[in-house]
Order: sequence, then C-alpha cells, then structure tokens
Amino acid sequence: MAIFTGHSLNFMKNAKESGGERGPVSMTLRTIILVSLASLTLTACGGSSDHDALVRAFVEADMQPETAECMADKADDEMDSELYDALVEAAKSNDDSLDALSLEQQGDLAKFMFDAALACVPIEFE
Repeated sequence: MAIFTGHSLNFMKNAKESGGERGPVSMTLRTIILVSLASLTLTACGGSSDHDALVRAFVEADMQPETAECMADKADDEMDSELYDALVEAAKSNDDSLDALSLEQQGDLAKFMFDAALACVPIEFE
C-alpha cells in the first residue's frame, strides 16, 4: 500500500476535487506532478522482482497498469543503478527511504519521473 506525506495527500485531494474542469494538457501535467510526488514517498508490499515491485508501487500510487509498466521499463533501462536500487528498496520495504536521498539524487529522481511520465502517460488533445 502506498503511503503519502500530508503534503502529497492534500495535493491528491485538491487534484481530485478540481475534477475535469481543466484541459487534457493540465491534467497530464497534474499526473506528472502527482507521479513525481508519489515517487518521493513511494512504498509497497514486497515482491518477487525489482521490476514487479516498481509496477505494484506505481499502481498503488494510482497509476494505470499500462503506464506503471512503461514507467518500470524506463526505470529498468534508463535509471542510474544507485538511484534505481533506492527506488526499488522504497517500493519493497514499506518505508520512507527515499527521503534519505541527497538533494541531487532527489532532483535526478524527479527529472527521471517527469521524463518517463512524458513518454508513458497518454496525452489526449481535444
């Protein structure tokens, strides 16, 4: 189960309350921000593989399964091994271990999540 800090929880509540009043591009930006915030406090039950643990954690953070699979694939292929190990550990250990990352690592993680979300989250234009 994903655990969010109070700030992240308020962000998610406000995002849900605003509903569909915004266009699809702002919805996508909101999704990217939500995924980035969720990744910083990501936790989930243990799993059989690193990839599966990431997919489960992303789905627990309210990501669609196809998007979660794409994000985990990108993490497998593109993420620095030290940062990848930290993300997997957070996904498997049910703790806030990502909070211990250096500012540089947190920035790298946020950049990765943003770039991966742009590639993985479908953008709908009206």
